[in-house]
Amino acid sequence: MKAILKASVVCIMFLFTACGRVTSDSTNVTTSTTTNENITSVSTNENVDANTTVITEKEDIKINNDNFPDYNFRTYVSDRLDKDKNGILDAKECEINSMMIIDQGIKDLKGIEFFENLDYLEITGNNISTLDLSKNEKLRSLVCSNNMIDTLILGKNESLNTLSCRGNKITQLDVKGISNLESLDCGFNALTEIDLSENRKLRVLACSDNKLNALNLDANTELTSIICSNNSIEKLDISKLTKLESLDCRNNKLTELDYSYNTELSTLKYEGNEMKLDRESDTDSLP
Repeated sequence: MKAILKASVVCIMFLFTACGRVTSDSTNVTTSTTTNENITSVSTNENVDANTTVITEKEDIKINNDNFPDYNFRTYVSDRLDKDKNGILDAKECEINSMMIIDQGIKDLKGIEFFENLDYLEITGNNISTLDLSKNEKLRSLVCSNNMIDTLILGKNESLNTLSCRGNKITQLDVKGISNLESLDCGFNALTEIDLSENRKLRVLACSDNKLNALNLDANTELTSIICSNNSIEKLDISKLTKLESLDCRNNKLTELDYSYNTELSTLKYEGNEMKLDRESDTDSLP
C-alpha cells in the first residue's frame, strides 16, 4: 500500500513539472527575452489574454522625399547616418545623440523628429525658416544661429540647457517651461519682448540687437553675465542680481541704473544711454 502511495505522489509531481514547462510551441508564454534592437516598448494588450506579452517595434524610416523633403538634409542623412547604405534608417541608426550640419544650404529640417535621442544639435549657417524641435525632448544644447528662422518651436523641453539662436528673424521666443536653461543667446533678431520668468537657472543672457523696450529679470537671480546692448530698453532693474559680474547695456534709452547691490559686478558698459552713473569711468572695469 505504501509503495502504491509513493508511486502516486511521484506521478503527480511529474505532471506538475511537465505543466510548468514552456516549450517553443506554447501560445501562453508569460515571459520572454529578446535582443531585437528595434523594440521600443513592451506592454500588455487588454484585448488579448492577460498572460500574453505584446511587443511594439519601432518602424524603420525610409530616407525619401516624404520623410526628409529637403534635398540637402536628406543627402546628409543618407551619407552620414545610413551606415549600411540601404536607404533605410533602422532603430540603431536613429539613436545618434549628436548632429552638426553647418553651411549646407538646408531650408527645411523636417525629419529631425525621428532622432529622439539627440542631445546636441548645431545647424549654423543654413537657410531654415521654421524649426520644430518639440519632439526632440532629450536635446540639451541647440545652436541654430545665422539662419532665416522666424518660427522656433521648442516645446516643453526641460532638458535644454544651452540655446543659441542669434542672427535670425525671430519675433517671438517661447522658452517657458524650459526650466533648466542656463545659457541663452538670442541676439540679432526682431524680439520686442521676452518672458524669462520660468528660467530661474539662467546664468548667461545675450539679447542684444533686438527691439526690446523692457527686460524683466526679477526671476533670474543666478545671472552672472548680461548683454542687452542696442535695444530700446528704458528701465533695467538689476537689484536682485547679486551674482552679476558683467553687464553690457550700451545704446539703449536708460536714464538711470542702480548697481549698488551688485557687489560682484566687475565689468560695466553703459555708453550710449541718457544717464550718468555715480561711478564715472571711461574704462570697462569697476573698482
